[in-house]
Amino acid sequence: MPLSPHTFDQLTGLPAQAHLLAQLERAHQAMVERRLGFAVLAVAPHDEPALQHDMDGDAIALGLLGMAQVFRDSLRHSDGVGHLGNGRFLAYATQLRSEADTLALAQRIHDRLRWSFVGSGHASGGTRVPISMGVSLRLPCMAEGEAADLVHEALQALALAQQSNGGALRLFTAPEPLSPPPSRLDPLRPHGGQRRTDSEPWR
Repeated sequence: MPLSPHTFDQLTGLPAQAHLLAQLERAHQAMVERRLGFAVLAVAPHDEPALQHDMDGDAIALGLLGMAQVFRDSLRHSDGVGHLGNGRFLAYATQLRSEADTLALAQRIHDRLRWSFVGSGHASGGTRVPISMGVSLRLPCMAEGEAADLVHEALQALALAQQSNGGALRLFTAPEPLSPPPSRLDPLRPHGGQRRTDSEPWR
């Protein structure tokens, strides 16, 4: 059956939202079966309305094509990325084995994306355009998990990143549940170590 013309974004050639989410769901299920890690990256220019105001359509198109190329160059064949419109991209990464490797991949992509608009006519002189990124991951994927949860978490982290001064990367961390105060019969449990929150940059 031929694919709908709306299956792919006309500008970037990347999967559009519905097709991407179907791919993402299948890739997530494969990682559940293999008990490997899976991450979702949500990305957008930090101030997309400002870009629309400052740049003409051709310059924006060149910058978005540059962003698409960064993902193509950075992801494995088993990974995927799509353009959701308005400069927003959603990518997934598979076969992840550690948080450190996942965050290194996200940082590398984030650094490269900031150069996407150089040469577009907006970022003259080598100036980088701020890019915001939100990341959610499971290490490993579990059968009771849903791919949609990771997408939602990555978009939440992206929204937090966009609240910063510009060009932030945020890792989603679920809020810790509130626990009742210990009774006299319950031993006090020491709290060791520090925990990164999704409102703090990990880099």
